[in-house]
Amino acid sequence: MESEVSLLRTLSFKTQNIPGYSVERILGIIQYNAADLCRMLKRQVDKATKADSVRPREGVAMVDLYERLIRGRTYLIPEREEKAGTLKKVRPKGK
Repeated sequence: MESEVSLLRTLSFKTQNIPGYSVERILGIIQYNAADLCRMLKRQVDKATKADSVRPREGVAMVDLYERLIRGRTYLIPEREEKAGTLKKVRPKGK
């Protein structure tokens, strides 16, 4: 688990900031509630912690990472908005 967290931290520093929709918004479009998903993960982590499958600090790190990623951005653009023409078309550099 710790290696995955450090890998994600490393990757997050090397990526460009490209605007997109929030993960929470995309989940809402497909009828998932981000807060419910976070609560479900927390319950699973709590159970795993009580069963000594996960150390408490690892559990907290997992939940924090999950919540941060849910609040993060995605590049996914819903087709209905793309078809509606509400998005700007970007021409590649050099063309």
